[in-house]
Amino acid sequence: MLPQNEFWGMPFSGNMTDYSPYMRLYNASAHAVKDVHSSLKVGGPSSNGKVCCIETFIDVANNMSAPFDFVSGHICKSNPAPHLLCGLPC
Repeated sequence: MLPQNEFWGMPFSGNMTDYSPYMRLYNASAHAVKDVHSSLKVGGPSSNGKVCCIETFIDVANNMSAPFDFVSGHICKSNPAPHLLCGLPC
């Protein structure tokens, strides 16, 4: 089994409103990994449990043709289930 490569855990934490620096880094890194071997799995954003951040990642990645094989996230003790609603800022 090939390892999965996840970039920059929790890039959308805090009050980040400009995702372009992370997405430029993600796009360049994901393409570099795929250039080494196309079967390597890449993804992100390892969101801290906010569904809207994962939706943003998918939308922006698709718009810039950034490859991703998976999306990821996790729930933090300080970010319990009620914060998963999309109405909250990412």
